[in-house]
Amino acid sequence: MVGIKVRPSASHDQPRRQTVISQVSGVYHKTKSCWNQFQIGHRECYSIERMLALRDYYEQTSLLRVILVCLLTPLPAFTVAILIECIPLASPSDGWRANYAFYIRLFLSSFPMAIGGVLQVKQVIPPGIISTKATIGIGIGTASGYVVCALSLAAWWEFPVPFGYVVMVGPFVFFFMMSFGLAIGLFAMNSALRQQIIPQLSVLAAQGLLAGCYPPYFAAFRQLSGLQQTAFVLVMPFIKTLNKQYTARRCAHLQEYIGPMIIFSVDVCNVLYTVICMQTAVSSLTTLFMVISDIFFIIIAIHSVYYPNNRSLLKDKNYLQTLPGMVLQVYRSVDSFEAPIRVCAPFSLPLFGDSKQLISELCNESKNAAPSTTASYSISSVVPVAFRRQSSLSDIRYFARNLKDDADLIPAFVSSKRRASSTSVPMSRPPNVEVSRRCVSLVAATSERVLSPIFDRHLRSKNAVQEIQDALRVLFHSEYIMLSEYVECVLPVLYATYLAILHHLPTAEYYPHMRSVTTDKLIVILENMALYGLVELASFIGVGLLLKRKLGFSPLYQVAFVLETQAQTLQSLLFVWVLCVLQFTLVHNGVDLDAPFK
Repeated sequence: MVGIKVRPSASHDQPRRQTVISQVSGVYHKTKSCWNQFQIGHRECYSIERMLALRDYYEQTSLLRVILVCLLTPLPAFTVAILIECIPLASPSDGWRANYAFYIRLFLSSFPMAIGGVLQVKQVIPPGIISTKATIGIGIGTASGYVVCALSLAAWWEFPVPFGYVVMVGPFVFFFMMSFGLAIGLFAMNSALRQQIIPQLSVLAAQGLLAGCYPPYFAAFRQLSGLQQTAFVLVMPFIKTLNKQYTARRCAHLQEYIGPMIIFSVDVCNVLYTVICMQTAVSSLTTLFMVISDIFFIIIAIHSVYYPNNRSLLKDKNYLQTLPGMVLQVYRSVDSFEAPIRVCAPFSLPLFGDSKQLISELCNESKNAAPSTTASYSISSVVPVAFRRQSSLSDIRYFARNLKDDADLIPAFVSSKRRASSTSVPMSRPPNVEVSRRCVSLVAATSERVLSPIFDRHLRSKNAVQEIQDALRVLFHSEYIMLSEYVECVLPVLYATYLAILHHLPTAEYYPHMRSVTTDKLIVILENMALYGLVELASFIGVGLLLKRKLGFSPLYQVAFVLETQAQTLQSLLFVWVLCVLQFTLVHNGVDLDAPFK
């Protein structure tokens, strides 16, 4: 009998296999989309103005200056912190009357923090709204009210005030808001200006909540054993992520400025608490686990920015040299589109030469702006502050072509000397408009040098808009990653220096984590800090080299660009968090970290 071999038909298994693959693929893409939406680095993208400002900075700034900017930026805040520690203190057991020096240093600490809050608000409004006198007045008013409240509470209740560091966050925010409102007449000013300021005040309130999140964590961390501390380290990324999400919601109106704001508030606070936990960790395994977890998140961030869009026309090209030419080609070649490309940054940036001309052209400034009216204004004044936040290509052109009179050229938010009506800017989204084919010679050398005929033909399609948008998003993500790595690289080194100096000061005995530190133990702590700093430095350099291959230029320039163009805001954030975090365990602040566990 002849055996017959029967083979199963693949016709039934194939559709089932394809269905499973498609389902798995769908779940993967949905998960990836949710993850990207959850990540701050994926939420925004550069505007054309910011990209051009970065290009100008890259072309005109020497590498030596870039390095000096990166090295010197955090020094003022740490210098002030060390100077404040030089003020001698009496024992808390002597009572609040004998500790007048503590209230002097409390004033000296809260004054720059209040000034920092004012500087954060000043970035979102035109110059001149808040004068230097008003800024100093707000600082003095906030610090004075804060100290009086602390003194009254100590006299009425006890000294130190139990968990006074956390309890006094609310009064500080209250006195700041009151001093700010009285100094600038918040409730009597133009409603449009008030709407511009209030969201920024909510950002400051969010920072107040951030200040109270980490002390309970640190108190619990100190009570755990070695392995328990290692496991408890996993909680810190969740605290960091939740704080980032909440702060990002409050900072949504800042658009592409959201990255530096979050890095220099949440990340700075998190890094400082991390190194303090590392200093007090019982086991070296905890320190190692902190380093490994940090490297893990770095790898995820790098993968998301480095590997997508391998077929992009910008592959192996310098983004800063190529993008202006791409923008020109799209501007000249695509007849009409709902462009998702934001032209203007939320707040004006320094532009030079061709970059200034290109922005002027995109905004139709030369065609629509009357010289007599705009002579005293920069390009940013032609596009009002509120409208800059809706400034896609079609929005800008719609605005520029529908100017009715000179009043339309006045910024939406101006000083009391020259106020604009609150309806000077159309806040609803304008309809699509046709983009004229105009002969533009701006940055012509760049486009002719970089763009090939095939490249040029591709840019005549509407897909080019998405190509540019993706490139601008990559620039934002690169900036966000590099700033995060910069903070994690620099702050541990400066904190180690701060500890070495604090060890020789009389106030060291009033810090629980310094009280029992001998010279030999300090050396071990500094060695661990140095090792952690070297790992972070290697990470910073490695990430920079990878991004340089992706972008075609050193992203170190992005770090220095942000540190210089947003110097006031970032210095204010550094002062707030360095002074706040470094002093929170001082026993005079009433932060008895062992009290909840007794």
